[in-house]
Amino acid sequence: MKISSLNDLEKLESQIASVLKKINLGDLLHSLYLLKNASEDIRPFMVAGVALFGARFCPPSKTSQLIKNYDIRYLVDISNQYYLADPIIFDKQLQDEFIESNPVFMMLRLVSSQFPFEPGLFSEFSRPALLFHEIPKQLQGLPDIPEFDFETKFQAVTGVSVIDFITTGFVIA
Repeated sequence: MKISSLNDLEKLESQIASVLKKINLGDLLHSLYLLKNASEDIRPFMVAGVALFGARFCPPSKTSQLIKNYDIRYLVDISNQYYLADPIIFDKQLQDEFIESNPVFMMLRLVSSQFPFEPGLFSEFSRPALLFHEIPKQLQGLPDIPEFDFETKFQAVTGVSVIDFITTGFVIA
């Protein structure tokens, strides 16, 4: 299904909901577990997306019933399509308001959409350090670049410097 509007996105969500309303949550989670173990193509973010839909739409399991296994590959595929769609691009007014609201949020959204879902350990640190620390420093004071101190704004919002934030995330990982 090609998603080219908010209406398409809502239809896809309704389609996912209609399938999940027929599957108990325990059955869905068990089916996801089995599918993940059987296929290297099913990535953790895909499992998490389907599990989130399951929490929203599946009826609860009953302990008196046996766990069933369902073939949910199609459900994983359409859930993946749903989560990879960017709904802000379908609404021009929302997009304009978002872009004008805060440059920090716009930069974070733009850059985060370029990140791989499962980067290697080194790139988990180096890429955000370059994108959020080094590049903004290099752009400051250049002609035709609007005056905006990303480091100062980030620290005002989060209470820590960009490099401390990134380093902490690297250490925790």
